[in-house]
Amino acid sequence: MRTTVDLPDPLLRRARRFMKARGMTLRELLERGLREVLDNEAPEVGFELTDAAFSGEQGFAPGAAAGDVPSAIRRMNETGFER
Repeated sequence: MRTTVDLPDPLLRRARRFMKARGMTLRELLERGLREVLDNEAPEVGFELTDAAFSGEQGFAPGAAAGDVPSAIRRMNETGFER
């Protein structure tokens, strides 16, 4: 596949010296560099959310009700909960 790459002049000069000393083409150097970077890159790890579900067998805490967020925040503030 053909593509165009815009490189800084100092980098291209270094690359040309490198290639000349090793008898390489720019294509070979770019392919080698890309393979090295991609082969040594840590694999992407997907995020997996930990299952924090609970059965609720004991129900809510005393004084708590489902959907009563203001009361829950007030109780957290009263007990010294810090963000």
